[in-house]
Parts: sequence; C-alpha cells; structure tokens
Amino acid sequence: MPLDLDYDSAEFESASLFERFPNWALGLEFIWREYALRLQRPEDFQILLDALAAARSNERPGGDLPGGITRIFISHKQENRDEALRVAWLANQAGHHFWLDILAPTLNGTPLNPIQTACVIEMGLLNCSHVIALVTPESRPSRWIPYEYGRVKEPTPYALNSACWLHPTQYSNVAEYLFLGTQTRTEEHITRWLRGPGPGNRPSSWADPAPPKLPS
Repeated sequence: MPLDLDYDSAEFESASLFERFPNWALGLEFIWREYALRLQRPEDFQILLDALAAARSNERPGGDLPGGITRIFISHKQENRDEALRVAWLANQAGHHFWLDILAPTLNGTPLNPIQTACVIEMGLLNCSHVIALVTPESRPSRWIPYEYGRVKEPTPYALNSACWLHPTQYSNVAEYLFLGTQTRTEEHITRWLRGPGPGNRPSSWADPAPPKLPS
C-alpha cells in the first residue's frame, strides 16, 4: 500500500525500541515489535530485505510530506557531530523539522544489530522531504552518505530538495553525484537553500545554546 507518512521521531523519544514505530508509520502490514524481535535471528534478515523492497516499490515520490511539512535529513559522519548540530540549528531557526541520527533516542539507547540500525535510518529517510549532506575530510569514506543523499533526492536530474555543505578543504574534491543538487559553502548559502521550500511552520524549539558556526 502507498506510504502516506509524517513520522516525527521526537514524538517517540520515551518509547522503547519495540514500541518505536506504530503500524501507520511503517506503512507495512507487519508489526514493528514482532519485526524487531525476529531480527535478532540472522535467518530472518531476508524478511526485512523483502519488506523494504515492497515498501520502496509502493511509496510516495520524494519531496512532499502530508500537510506540506518540510523535514530535513542531515547526512553526516559521526566525527562531524558539531557541524551536523549546527545545520540542525539552522533548519530549526528556519522553522523546519529535521532528522539527525545523533539526536535519535533509538540509535543512542538500546544496542542494535546492523539490520535494526539500517531500518531506523530508513524510517528517517522515508519521512524526510529534503536532504543535506556534510562533505568533510572525515566523510569521504562514508558508506551511508551517498545512499542517504540519493534516497531522499527527487527523481529528476537536478533536484532542488537535495543539497550539500562543502568543508573549505573539499571545494575542489566534490563527488560527481553532488552536482545533481545545490552545493553550499557557507551558512548564508545553507539558509538561502532552506528558504526554497517556503517559510517553515515549526516554532523554534532549540533549548540549548547555538552550536559553533561552520568553518568557511
């Protein structure tokens, strides 16, 4: 069945791993609790792969979420935590929702096996309308960033919903796929890109001090 999702992970911060995803958010006919338990057994990994393949074949096109919500997926390496938090802060100041793995309780609580981790990130990707990848010296060997960027990117040669931020050392070392979206070098560039979807509808909820500014 088609996915008509608007899953905000912040609404489930206090939920356990097995209560993390309600059936309506999964868009699939099996129950997350049973699914997560079954994934403890390697022989059941194929169930996940088949189910995700079925979800992808039926999901909505990227770029739009119910109610016109804009949610930014921030793709980064763990070593770039400060930079990722800064981009999340910029998105929050622009009135947009965001998904950032280092703030996801599921990924920072109960130890997960690799397939469970992949599924949690996949849920974040399915529920984001935009993506920005942080390109740094540390991110170059990342196995996740190219996937995350392409997973959210609209299926057009050039996509306005996809962007990257280039660390000053990476201006002349850009992967080819990043030319299919907006390239930014400064916070001003990022803020301009964030204005593209129009004014956000989420009040600022950032309680901590603003993270350090991005290098430029």
